[in-house]
Amino acid sequence: MVSELYIFGSLATGEVDDGSDVDVLAVVDGSQPSVKLPASWSVYSSTRLEDLFERGTLFAWHLYQSAIKVWPRERDGLIAELGPPAQYTGAREEIAALLSMAVDSFGELERGTPSVVFELGLLYVAIRDIAMAASGEVLGAFTFSRYAPMQYRKPCFPLDREE
Repeated sequence: MVSELYIFGSLATGEVDDGSDVDVLAVVDGSQPSVKLPASWSVYSSTRLEDLFERGTLFAWHLYQSAIKVWPRERDGLIAELGPPAQYTGAREEIAALLSMAVDSFGELERGTPSVVFELGLLYVAIRDIAMAASGEVLGAFTFSRYAPMQYRKPCFPLDREE
């Protein structure tokens, strides 16, 4: 059974445009919902969310900063009850894994892959997520925008939003 629904991401922060998706978090009782939910939704039990907040994961910080409870409307909700997540300490590991993904994609592009658009997409996702993972330390606050790389001054990302 679904106990709460939230929106997060660009819709919640006001960065929504014609290329945006809609990020929905469904908090469910137990580990499996009793109703079929859209595959694109993030579905988590309250126990799992509590664990993410206790470990201070980047996703927990993302929810804490941007999630807006849309149902039910009469109470604050689990995310407000949990309060700030623990300190985020996983940046180095996440950045290393994302850097590996970026290097692999760049290698595919250098070898003349027939999947140029796919590899460029992976490369951008890796760069964006590296910027997100490092933002707390480098920028002094987390940023979860798809434009996170453009918020850095040093090193400066070589593309602007229009590009």
